[in-house]
Amino acid sequence: MTQNLENPKIYNDNSYLNIEAIQLYFALALPLTVFFLPQSESGFEKKIILFFVMCLISLVLFLAFSFELNYFVLSKNHLIIKNPIWFWKEKSFSVESIKEIEFESEFRSGICLKVNFNNNSKSFASKSLKDKSWKRLKEDLQSRGIIVNDKANLGIK
Repeated sequence: MTQNLENPKIYNDNSYLNIEAIQLYFALALPLTVFFLPQSESGFEKKIILFFVMCLISLVLFLAFSFELNYFVLSKNHLIIKNPIWFWKEKSFSVESIKEIEFESEFRSGICLKVNFNNNSKSFASKSLKDKSWKRLKEDLQSRGIIVNDKANLGIK
């Protein structure tokens, strides 16, 4: 699905070593802790049940932490949103179809990129980008004629 991109700019600081990624690794390792529990008399059956419960909890945590690891690719004609964990999924938007982009920041949350079209909008959280990358993305979007509303107070006009 990747577009034929001419000189794309990638905005992806550290998708594998930020706090969300580290929490993701712990969530994946959670089921393995069952094997380090001391053995009891009826232990094997209980360990198997506990292992599957921990796998379910791990899956829920994996889904929760991985959705906010998006990064952005900006080419001459397209804005593409990708996720390093969900590598097969990507969203591509034509620059001409974008009415406005908002940078939003909720309390105790990362910055979210909200793409507004004429009749709808879509939001994409990205906790892996640092402020300098958000600023570069904002400047590059504005240079392509896209209106950028900075509700996250990144500090540039």
